[in-house]
Amino acid sequence: EGPRFDALLLAIFTVAALGLASLGVYGLVAFGVAERRKEIGLRLALGAEGRRVQGETLWRGLRLTLLGVLLGLPLALAMGRVMASMLFGVGAYDLRTLGLVTVVLTGVSAAACVLPSYRASRVDPMESLRME
Repeated sequence: EGPRFDALLLAIFTVAALGLASLGVYGLVAFGVAERRKEIGLRLALGAEGRRVQGETLWRGLRLTLLGVLLGLPLALAMGRVMASMLFGVGAYDLRTLGLVTVVLTGVSAAACVLPSYRASRVDPMESLRME
C-alpha cells in the first residue's frame, strides 16, 4: 500500500501544481492586458479589428508557454534518471507521457489566455483613452 499512497499523494500535488500554474499564467496575462489597455483602446479607435487584438493578446500569453515547453522538455529528459526511482509503471523516458503532459499544460495555458484576450478585444476605446 505504500507505493499506491505515494502515487496518490503525488497525483494530488500534481493537480494542485497545475492549478497554481494555471492561475499564475492567467494572472500574468491579465496583468499584461491591463497594462496595455490604453494601447489596445487606441488601436481599436484607429480601426484595428477586435479579432486581431484578441489574437495578438493570445499569442503574447502563449509565447511564455512555448518558452516553458522548449526549456522544460529537455530538462525533463535530463532528469529522467533521477526520476526513474520515483515512477511506478512508467519509464523515465516515456515519450507518450511527456507528450501528454506537454499537451495538457499547453491546453491549460491556452485556456488561461482566452479570457484576457477576449476582454482585450472588447475594450471600449473611449473608456481606455480617458483612463489617464
